[in-house]
Amino acid sequence: MGVMTGSIGDDARSSSETSERGKAITYLDAEGVLLGYEIGLDDPAGGYMGNLHDFGINADQLTWYREVWQNEEVKTWLDEHKTKVKIKTEPRFEGYTVDLGTGIVCDPNDNEFDGFKLLNSGYLASNGLTLHELVMKEYLYRTNKNKLKKLINQRDQYEIHHIDGTEKGTKKGNSMTNLALLTAKEHHEITSLEKKLKAVGEMIKTTDPSMIFDLNLKPNKN
Repeated sequence: MGVMTGSIGDDARSSSETSERGKAITYLDAEGVLLGYEIGLDDPAGGYMGNLHDFGINADQLTWYREVWQNEEVKTWLDEHKTKVKIKTEPRFEGYTVDLGTGIVCDPNDNEFDGFKLLNSGYLASNGLTLHELVMKEYLYRTNKNKLKKLINQRDQYEIHHIDGTEKGTKKGNSMTNLALLTAKEHHEITSLEKKLKAVGEMIKTTDPSMIFDLNLKPNKN
């Protein structure tokens, strides 16, 4: 089976889950204990998952990572609510609106505001306020004021994560479809995990490119 070698022996049983875009395979022993994964999941750097145990990646991490990428709770909220909202968390933007689904800010005359500029860090910001912070605060203002209060009062304990980091310099990349609120610890963990996934991707591409599957789990760019 290509890259799955070593501890995955002939006695292992495999089960697969097929989507329109690929296949994920789990390897179990006779008692049903998970031995490993062979899965083709796009990571932000263009690599793929596979041979996970050799890289210190376990099933719980994989499940969590997929949940962050799919961002289903946020997408459901956006589908069910008006996404263009009046800005309530930043007094300097009184009368302005922001679209939580597109990242577009409009002035009181409903003209698109062009004040968020690209910084050397790759983020969009206006006078020290990043667009992703504004969008997240406005989302939390409408969905979870307790989390909003924690984000404001304990800012060093939270990070606003760009799910697809390559899009952080675009307005759409700062919409709620591409943002996740994580604790500082979670953000460190997901950053470390993504580096491991990149290494896995390089291993697969050099060992057996035929084992690459695409499960199409990136955020919807529509």
